[in-house]
Amino acid sequence: MGLLAGLLAHEAGLRFRILERDPEPRPHSRAIGIHPPALRLFARLGFAEDFAGSGTQIRRGRGFAGPGAPLGSLDFGLLPPPWNFILTLPQWRTEALFEERLHARAPGALFRGITVTELIEASGGASVRVTAVGPGGASRTLTSRYVLACDGKRSVLREDAGIGWRGGPYPSRYLMGDFPVGDSPGHGAPGAVRDHPAAGEPEGSRGHPEATGASPPADPDPLGEDAAIYLHPRGLVESFPLVSGIRRWVVQEEEAPPTPGDLSSLVAVVADRCGVTLDSRTCRMFSAFGVERYLADRFWKGRLVLAGDAAHVVSPIGGQGMNLGWLNADEAVTALARVLRGETSPQEALGTFERRARRRAREVIRRAEQNMFMGNRRRLPRLRNQVFRLVLRTPLRKVLARRFSMHGL
Repeated sequence: MGLLAGLLAHEAGLRFRILERDPEPRPHSRAIGIHPPALRLFARLGFAEDFAGSGTQIRRGRGFAGPGAPLGSLDFGLLPPPWNFILTLPQWRTEALFEERLHARAPGALFRGITVTELIEASGGASVRVTAVGPGGASRTLTSRYVLACDGKRSVLREDAGIGWRGGPYPSRYLMGDFPVGDSPGHGAPGAVRDHPAAGEPEGSRGHPEATGASPPADPDPLGEDAAIYLHPRGLVESFPLVSGIRRWVVQEEEAPPTPGDLSSLVAVVADRCGVTLDSRTCRMFSAFGVERYLADRFWKGRLVLAGDAAHVVSPIGGQGMNLGWLNADEAVTALARVLRGETSPQEALGTFERRARRRAREVIRRAEQNMFMGNRRRLPRLRNQVFRLVLRTPLRKVLARRFSMHGL
């Protein structure tokens, strides 16, 4: 989040520094979906085409009630061009593209291996002092007019500011894995799987395609470059194509599992609910995770502005949380630029940002909850599936395409 915020600050002509806790980029797949509103933002910054050429463009989603039971398809070509698709790109690659452009446009603005420990309002209230610890434990204090906190759901800066943090976990749990297309025994790299069962953080999963050294198999994917959603009576399954011949599978576990599932559980669920055989030996990444929702009581207090997971945590089902952070960061930087240029007061600009950003966050949380509810085990799955068949055959499919692609936010 901070990398994009830096690019936005550069575009606005602001002086800034990015203090990044990680000494090196994280090579994890994590979030993958980039929606049209984010692509429009990237186009404004001049690099949407680079992103679009680096990932997989999903132009159609296909719905199934189970193996061999299609419900219909959702055509994202109904959306306004040119960004009438959802792009899938592993988050490590997205962040690498951000960092490359940041180094080119604002060299020296990014400082890695720096942990922010404290935020203190300076005398007179015209600035704040940021205390940070760098490599080797050396402490340093920086002064700034404003701080945009992108330090995650356990934000130290949000807690220091006394901003409330409300929410909690949902009961559902999910398994996620990346597999080569058309995999079979002998493909992939045994031992490449890393298990990371962090509740609420599928982004903590380990591994990416290039890390295994294995070539994807040549067998074609019957789903091609389409996304697939299986509304099975025993729970939701989602599947998305990635670059390098990889497909991601996300499955909802049975309600209230006695113990978290493992890789073999994921493989068995995909076979049962989708009729697709996966080989666990070829898995490139595996994660078992819970889902959560949190919302900060305020997104702005004094000289502190919250962005990303420091402001809101959204269930990843539907893949809109990362994009929400980008869109709200854009509004935050725009508001800060207006204040710093003396065009308006903090109360007007940042107050407007906070109202709009919180409204957007609440709507994305609501949509994510609806996505989970749609895929939960239901007593009347046939009725639910019949409703979807009808919607996908009427003009309402355009409304559904807009909803799944974050239009109207």
